[in-house]
Amino acid sequence: MDKLPTEVEIGGFKIEINKDFRQGIQFENMIKEYDLQDEKDAIKFYEEAIKLYYGNIPNEIKSEAVEKMMWFYRCGKDINTEEVESTQKEKIIDYNYDANKIYAAFRDQYRINFQKDKYMHWWEFKALIEGFKEDNEINKVMSIRATDITQVPKEQKEYYTKLKRLAKIPLPTEEVEEDMEMSNILMNGGEIPKE
Repeated sequence: MDKLPTEVEIGGFKIEINKDFRQGIQFENMIKEYDLQDEKDAIKFYEEAIKLYYGNIPNEIKSEAVEKMMWFYRCGKDINTEEVESTQKEKIIDYNYDANKIYAAFRDQYRINFQKDKYMHWWEFKALIEGFKEDNEINKVMSIRATDITQVPKEQKEYYTKLKRLAKIPLPTEEVEEDMEMSNILMNGGEIPKE
């Protein structure tokens, strides 16, 4: 494996980029906060994102800085239009909502304690998530979220539809209701109530 990048080249200069996974998570949170279809919001978003990844940089290199920032965020991968379309359909992981499950998986599988191990490169973080074992709770939840109901056998559609509803990443106002519903299910032996 090549050495993980710690800087990017912008305008002919090597510029250090904030590479810790926390910046990647914060960047994703910022994406949710801004309406990127609105020009003013998009400009504010990119200004904040540039500060997050680089600190202060000259205006004349900001456009290239955004390109390099996005390249870094995508872990050096080119934009794949199929991936963009699938992520627009339904997210299968939310670093805030799923934080406890992610933390537990890192502790269980990799013996990584984010309370003690303060730094991890964004690319390493993403690679380790992709490598989660099937029996980790977060992997089970991501698998349910990724299930395409149209490809499920007819007799299992109702079951998987309910599972997906329970596992979906809620909008902020839905979180409390979803937690209560999941608690009720767990307290009743794991039975999904019939509607």
